[in-house]
Amino acid sequence: AAQRAGTAAALAPEDPEPVAALAQAHLHQEQPEAARDAWRAFTARAPDRPEGWRALSTLRAMLDDLEGAEQALSRAVALAPDDVGAWQRLGAYRQRLGRSVPAARAFEKAVLLAPGPGRDLEPRIMALALDGGDRDLARRSAARSVGPKAPPGTAALQVAALMLKREDYLSAANELEGLLAEHPEHHQARLLLAQIMARVD
Repeated sequence: AAQRAGTAAALAPEDPEPVAALAQAHLHQEQPEAARDAWRAFTARAPDRPEGWRALSTLRAMLDDLEGAEQALSRAVALAPDDVGAWQRLGAYRQRLGRSVPAARAFEKAVLLAPGPGRDLEPRIMALALDGGDRDLARRSAARSVGPKAPPGTAALQVAALMLKREDYLSAANELEGLLAEHPEHHQARLLLAQIMARVD
C-alpha cells in the first residue's frame, strides 16, 4: 500500500491527497518516521490546510519532538482558530515545554470556544498563569470560574487563596490590598489579609 501511494504521490507532485494516503499507509505499517515525513510533504504542498499541520504535530509528538509538535499545531490553530481540541493539545504541549503563560493562553482559547466543557481547565489556567507571573490572566480565569453572579471580590479571593497555597504571601497580600482598594468593607479580604500579616511578622 505504501509503495502504491508513493508512486501516486510521485506522479502528481502538486496534489497533496496522494501524500496523505502515503502517510496513512506508513502509519498503518507502524512507520511513524516515514508518516511524519509524508505529512511534512503534505504541508509543503498544501500549507493552507490545517489537517496537515495537525497530523504532522501528532506524529512529531509521537516521536518525542515536542518543539516540532508545538510549532506545527500553532500553524494549525492559526488556520483553524475554532478547533477547541487543537487549542487544548497546544496548551498541553506548551505546558510540557515549560511555557506557562503561552500554555495558559492556549487553554483559555479552548475555554472561550467551549465555555461549558472548558470549565475544568480553569484551575490549570490559573496555576499556569501564576507560574508565569501573569496575574491578569489568572484573574480572568478566576472570574470565569466563579461566574458573573458571584459576590464582588470572589475572583480576587480565589486568586489570593491559590497564592497562599503556594506560600506566596507577598503576592497574596498585594492581591487582597487591591481588592480592598475597590471594596474597603470586604470583611473576608480584610480578615485574610490580617492573617497573612500576622504570619509574615
